[in-house]
Amino acid sequence: MKPHPHLYVTNQTSPTLLRSYYRHLGFTDTDSEQITHGIRYTPMESHILR
Repeated sequence: MKPHPHLYVTNQTSPTLLRSYYRHLGFTDTDSEQITHGIRYTPMESHILR
């Protein structure tokens, strides 16, 4: 049986408690904190085995 490809789930997390919550769920930072149109966020992703 062939292994299934990995799926990726991404989000743009604000620099508040939500970031800690997403880390608890297994998300990791994919880049440093960004600012777009005055909104601060950190790109994050999680790998899901299918």
